[in-house]
Amino acid sequence: ATVRNREGETPLHVECRRVRAASVGVVKQLLRAGADPSARNSRDAAHDTPLALVIERGTATGQPPAGEESNSSASGVNGSLSEAAKRGSHRFWVKTADQLVRAGARWDPDWRYTSGVSLLHRMLSAFPPPREDAAVFLYLVKSALEAGVNPNLLDRRGRSAIFALLEQMSRVPARQFYLTEKLLSLLLQHADKRATSSNSGSGKENTLRKGPKGLLPSNAGLNRACLWDKSGCSALDLPELVPDSCLCVARAYLEAECGAGSTGSGSHSGSGGGGAALVSVSSGKGGLY
Repeated sequence: ATVRNREGETPLHVECRRVRAASVGVVKQLLRAGADPSARNSRDAAHDTPLALVIERGTATGQPPAGEESNSSASGVNGSLSEAAKRGSHRFWVKTADQLVRAGARWDPDWRYTSGVSLLHRMLSAFPPPREDAAVFLYLVKSALEAGVNPNLLDRRGRSAIFALLEQMSRVPARQFYLTEKLLSLLLQHADKRATSSNSGSGKENTLRKGPKGLLPSNAGLNRACLWDKSGCSALDLPELVPDSCLCVARAYLEAECGAGSTGSGSHSGSGGGGAALVSVSSGKGGLY
């Protein structure tokens, strides 16, 4: 289980690169035989782990995340998968990732795909999981956040992982994922903690983001920068691509639990119509724990 091929990959890497129906059982047996769930390969520029390969395969199974390209190396065929392979990978990538995490696969907060995004960002870009795996998907997100993966980090388009998730939600019917509020609550709790820590700490993290009216501070109780991209677009104003989408549920949650209100004219204002979403979190509401 620990032998490596010429490309520096173990049998676990090879199986995670091609997630399929048999992968859950194969991965389980390899882990029992002593495979390292956090081993890095030398084939890819980012030195992918089995977990990174599984998440990348999950992203490749559905519609491409808006504005992102998949790592061609992870899909194995220049980013192109047959429809049969997509269906197989989509059904089993969450279960396979769960096996790895429960076996001790590490979430490296500093690791990035060659596209520059974190494991959390890529996983949320793979939304939605299979409906029966909603709770497992939530567990994986929680595991990544508790390991220190920062939900406020930006991709090349200036979007946080939360913004990318809300973009994906715009194309997913609400009935397909029944834990939207809990997922948002979990992400925003950790985003707020990171922003508050950065604002009062060493200042190593960039806590100011460019919005339509200038710089937006990212801490809770003020304008949440994680809900905006660098162009000044608010995630709350994204168009719904399907009726009764998860994004609709997310908006209702933010309005009810966080006090974010829509003007209905393409902007959300706090005080004085400043074109920013004013969000304050009430503790104890919408919590996961």
